[in-house]
Amino acid sequence: MSNQSILSQLSPDASRLVDGATRADAAGDAKLFASFLAEDVVFRLGFQPQLVGREHVLRSVDGLFQLLDGGVSHEIERAWEVENVVIYEAVANYVRKEDGRRIAIPYSNVLEHDGRFFTRYFIYIDPSALFAP
Repeated sequence: MSNQSILSQLSPDASRLVDGATRADAAGDAKLFASFLAEDVVFRLGFQPQLVGREHVLRSVDGLFQLLDGGVSHEIERAWEVENVVIYEAVANYVRKEDGRRIAIPYSNVLEHDGRFFTRYFIYIDPSALFAP
């Protein structure tokens, strides 16, 4: 099933936000990704410290994109929405810039939104394979 097919099962606001954020990731565009986040967003990627604020997230995501050849493509496998919270399981596909190695890592997201922006964005992933020799 395609990402679009899965996202069509969510509310229009949630679908728009998830689709926009994943497309920004695929383009490697940190600024576009950050445009889907509330100014005071709470964000956590894997075991990294929690970040608060769109600008902090923008710098962090931009730093990740600098390590990659292109962005991060996502294969969403299942998604749920409960009130204003979206939960989904997916696989993130990366290509490391330093050696061209392709890495696929399963993850889950828990994303809270207010209809316009994500207010909480938690990515449950073990990104250690990205940094392994």
